[in-house]
Amino acid sequence: MKQKASRKQILKEPDEFLTLSTRMIAWGVDHKITIIYVCCAVLAVGLIGSGIGYYFQSSEKRAAARLYQSMAKYEKLEQGSDPKSAFQQVKNDIHDVVDMYSGRAAGKHAMVILGNMSYDAMDYENAITLYMKAISNFEDQPFYKSIIASVLGHAWLSRNDPDKAVPFFEMILATPDMPETDDALFQLALIHQKKGNTEKSQELFKRLSTEFKDSPFFEIALQRVTG
Repeated sequence: MKQKASRKQILKEPDEFLTLSTRMIAWGVDHKITIIYVCCAVLAVGLIGSGIGYYFQSSEKRAAARLYQSMAKYEKLEQGSDPKSAFQQVKNDIHDVVDMYSGRAAGKHAMVILGNMSYDAMDYENAITLYMKAISNFEDQPFYKSIIASVLGHAWLSRNDPDKAVPFFEMILATPDMPETDDALFQLALIHQKKGNTEKSQELFKRLSTEFKDSPFFEIALQRVTG
């Protein structure tokens, strides 16, 4: 069986496409996961804080509490071991939240959390499967959908399959004013550059350098446009 490449191994690849983008991929994915953890924690704390009496009466609040407890347990275990070992010890608890509360907010967020933990455990295939299931739960929440689409795109890039990453980055561009737009433009520009689609790549770099002057990708995009 072919061994999955770790993030550190991916970062050692000499190819220009990879060396230019994978450092941003590794950084970006880690921070997107943090954002989702924070959002889920806020959800859980908000529900629990609304009153102990209602807590026992509401399945939503019970689900949020279980999710929050599992996340706290994972964070504590991860500090003393590694993501893979920590994930093995909490995944059944989070799966229970997904199975028991699939139609509720906490259950939907739990699916994303499972994807995050799978990714950190370097089980990229399972992470992609979970994210694919999760993204359909956030059709009416563009912010969450944008983050999940971005992580999916980066996950496919980590698997060296840019063609499968493209639809997810394009999904972000299809929704105005998403926080991941500059990253999506950058990744798509690199993908098209790698394929030899110079005109499309330049178009994307130009848009990035024109519309996102505060982006960390601005200087690279400007250099690509101006030569």
